[in-house]
Amino acid sequence: MFLTSYILRGLQALWYRHPEGIDNNQFKLYLDSMNILNDFPGISSVSFVRTEGQKLITAYLEPLTGREAALGLDQASQPGRKEFFDAVRDSGQILSSPPYTLTTTNRPGFFLTGPLY
Repeated sequence: MFLTSYILRGLQALWYRHPEGIDNNQFKLYLDSMNILNDFPGISSVSFVRTEGQKLITAYLEPLTGREAALGLDQASQPGRKEFFDAVRDSGQILSSPPYTLTTTNRPGFFLTGPLY
């Protein structure tokens, strides 16, 4: 979990550095510069979920190819996920989710998630 915490804290720093927000290119550039998807073979993708009212929208996702169905997905509409994201927000900690069926692969997977305030 240490290495994934490092990655999530780096993403948090990216957002704190750009309070006006970032775009897809900046998100991809950050991940590419960190070589995350090559150096950490257990990580299949990295995403950013933003709140829109009560919705939790997947705003950025890398790599995107083959995962397009998850981009724009309201995570709060998926069973159990709203409660998990609420727990992350409320704890202020990086948490690991229970297993979920992933939209992108229709196979079991999990999230390591850190909050941004």
